[in-house]
Amino acid sequence: MAENAKQLAARARSGQFREVLPALRALVAKDGPRALGQRAQAAAVLISILFWQDAFAEAADLTEELITADGPRDSPIRDEDEPFSVALLAAEVHAGQPAAERCARLASSVPPDSVLGERLTWLAAELADRSAVTLLPNYSPWGEPPSPLDGVIGADYLDDDYNELKPNQQRALWNALLRTNQFERAWDLHERVGLPPQWEVCVWLAGWCATLDRTDEGRRLLLAAHDLWWPYAVWDCLPPDPVVQPVLRVLVTDEVREHYLTHPIGPEREKR
Repeated sequence: MAENAKQLAARARSGQFREVLPALRALVAKDGPRALGQRAQAAAVLISILFWQDAFAEAADLTEELITADGPRDSPIRDEDEPFSVALLAAEVHAGQPAAERCARLASSVPPDSVLGERLTWLAAELADRSAVTLLPNYSPWGEPPSPLDGVIGADYLDDDYNELKPNQQRALWNALLRTNQFERAWDLHERVGLPPQWEVCVWLAGWCATLDRTDEGRRLLLAAHDLWWPYAVWDCLPPDPVVQPVLRVLVTDEVREHYLTHPIGPEREKR
């Protein structure tokens, strides 16, 4: 029996990202009422892998085809946002395909009050005044001055013994440094206590390393953070931010790319 989208996602996360591509493409190509849910989920898995192959135009074209075909039908794609909206934004940034008009056009293919409809309409409006880069996942104001820590939840733990803090307090401290863009303090803490426990904080630190031309340190952070990433949905297979954020792409060498495309990640890593 052919694997469904959930099974293919799990096999991809076991480190077989390239191996599942033919089966994913075949599943996306299926049609009919019973295939609607599988098409959307398989496309989400496929798109997440295409990002890591720098196939941004293909990911966006697939997104457009799927929304145009299935959006008017009772498809679960209506209830999703990522990675479909990310594909449209990334295609503007990396493939020169403008996203605003595309988002507005595709918004008309789904109910306006659906998750996807609201997101596409919002993006179309935001892109009139904002860069697509700032709307991509985990964008940070790398290189910009920090904001004050006063009154920020978690900042009070900065002077405490980190090892005496509870895990939720440690996470709150890292989040406070992230929200205020306090790179110097965060890097000092990183050097004293090791890797932050949150993927988002590691990516933020790595982006700062790239900005400061400390690329070797940034690459090591991305490699170490691999084991921290966790999927939000059953079809999430790979984190998009290292390859869609221009600042972070500097750090994605062949070694980093191969590591992410060949090593188990998320729940499949924990099963090993």
